[in-house]
Amino acid sequence: ELVAQARPDGYTLLFGANGGLVINTLIMANLGYDPFRQLQPIGLAALVAMGLAVRAEHPARDLAQLVAMAKARPGSLSVGTPGIGTSNHLLLALLAAATGADLTHVPYRGSGPMNADLLAGNLGCAIDQLPASLPLQREGRTRILALSTEARTPQAPDLPTIVEAGFPGVVMVTHFGLSAPAGLPNGLTLRLAETLRAALIDPAMQGRLAGQGVDLAGPDLANPEGYAGFLRADLERSRRAVQLAGIKPE
Repeated sequence: ELVAQARPDGYTLLFGANGGLVINTLIMANLGYDPFRQLQPIGLAALVAMGLAVRAEHPARDLAQLVAMAKARPGSLSVGTPGIGTSNHLLLALLAAATGADLTHVPYRGSGPMNADLLAGNLGCAIDQLPASLPLQREGRTRILALSTEARTPQAPDLPTIVEAGFPGVVMVTHFGLSAPAGLPNGLTLRLAETLRAALIDPAMQGRLAGQGVDLAGPDLANPEGYAGFLRADLERSRRAVQLAGIKPE
């Protein structure tokens, strides 16, 4: 809200995520600002996939097997997310609609207690961002069955996607980008976007994030037009997921 109301002089910028830029516009009745009217997109910076994980001892070896098990015993598969209205919750809504499986949503207050219950065997499956779920798989404690991206991520090229499992359109990612107050002069907007792109291809930046489950945006999205289009598409996808999840604005 502070950035939306700031002077468009290039000195006040927002490094925002889809929670505040997209999802909150759909689930909050009095948000106090309109990011699609009061903010100028500069460029997408990063994408973070979500993974559907089960305990390493779970009998399901892939998503198809997990869905089959859930359909054989409707309501038996509990799926944890870090909370109602999170991108994880919206992914679950899309997955349930696409598979036709009766999945029991278990919302937590964050990833920590959710993963603790998963590891303790109190939860059938958990949906978490890749930076949090990858270490557990690498330790051999969980198994990620599928990712929420359209295509496989270079961060974990051996992990298939939900789309690959036969459920097209079930795509939802956490994303981060740079925005400025609306009305920023075009020349300044382009200069900021150029600076962002330079940062994203910096070897030090790429090395710092390597293996952590974060995909840096390419030049096609790290620009005002690409980012604006990406946000509009994510808004429509999120709108459908919110409706499927039955979330009412509060």
